[in-house]
Amino acid sequence: MTKYGKWAACVVAIMSLLSIIGYIVITYSDNEVYPTLVANYYLDGEKIVVISILTMYGLTWYIQPDRKHYLQNRFSVICMVCIIPIFAFTDLTMNNPYFGIIGLARYMRFVYSMEIIQQLIDLGNNEVD
Repeated sequence: MTKYGKWAACVVAIMSLLSIIGYIVITYSDNEVYPTLVANYYLDGEKIVVISILTMYGLTWYIQPDRKHYLQNRFSVICMVCIIPIFAFTDLTMNNPYFGIIGLARYMRFVYSMEIIQQLIDLGNNEVD
């Protein structure tokens, strides 16, 4: 991945982390009837985050030499779990009977962010050994 690709992946991962933190704060601190005005802004922001994840996924898939194998790896499955439910349902509120799938997609964005961080930063490698 190029230098700018790493920066773009970091930005998408940070946006994803911020969106999941925002989701948790809105969900657990909101005592009014859902969706509120803040939740509606969150739902719009969530679509922007998912579009950016889809863009990064599409670009990463395009530059892979073995595209068919890339569709079968773990990171690709995590991306699809994050993307598909958000675009598949029009009602993303808790009133949707399939909200468990939507909630899973939202929480999988945390796993997506950790995968990006793990790919870009070599955790555990130090000069002491």
